[in-house]
Amino acid sequence: MDAYRLYTVVHHLVKYIDMLTNWYVKLSKKRFKGETTLEDCFVSLNVLCYILLTIVKLMEPFTPFLAEYMHQILRKLISQSSSSSEQDLSVHFQMIPKSQKSLVNKNIKCTIDAIQTTIGLIEDEGPLTTIDDASIESEDVYIVYRVTQQTRFEATTEQGFVVLLDFTADASMKDEGLIHEIASRVEKRRSEAKLNPTDDIIVYYSVESETSEIARVVTKQQNEIEAILKKPFASLNNLTNKDNSNVVITKKLPLSFAFFN
Repeated sequence: MDAYRLYTVVHHLVKYIDMLTNWYVKLSKKRFKGETTLEDCFVSLNVLCYILLTIVKLMEPFTPFLAEYMHQILRKLISQSSSSSEQDLSVHFQMIPKSQKSLVNKNIKCTIDAIQTTIGLIEDEGPLTTIDDASIESEDVYIVYRVTQQTRFEATTEQGFVVLLDFTADASMKDEGLIHEIASRVEKRRSEAKLNPTDDIIVYYSVESETSEIARVVTKQQNEIEAILKKPFASLNNLTNKDNSNVVITKKLPLSFAFFN
């Protein structure tokens, strides 16, 4: 037990899980849902299952109970054949996986590294520090690029990447924000009604002022809103059957929606 130093592993394990959840899972949501192709959906889910099984085996020496709990859930997703051995019954019977460097795609890794660096620059430009009466080595120098003239751009850099941020909110950005706000309101109402994503529903909306920005966006961007909701999104004026018996939920907010079966 003297050699049981969990703190030497936790940082790397948490970093790996963070990479998995905040990058692979988020970037693959459409693939998981089958919005690309059916084959791509199966591939992405199989890769995720393989990764989780590998993580569980790596976690086993450090978090044995959690690893076993996860293993028992994951093993149900794997077809049990007659060739299955007793090793599959528990994660504690499994060998620690060996690194397979041949599976690393260097081109994809470089691309993801570049994306992460760029997004990191956008989210956090990093602090500026002034040091007096101290020797400064080359590795201590942090170069920050700034646009000196009055402009709408802000510049930042890291690891050879220079990013120019345009803080001007144009019409398309405002429309995009409103589209996602509308979709968010609909999702909240759907959650309140305890509806499942697979339930067959139609979302009807009404806008009090037909000349407002909301009315313009829901009319012009109807297809994009439907793509986010994955459900029909139509004006309440188009409803031919006014029978309220099929209404699941109605809610009047700054935006007004109604769900119909």
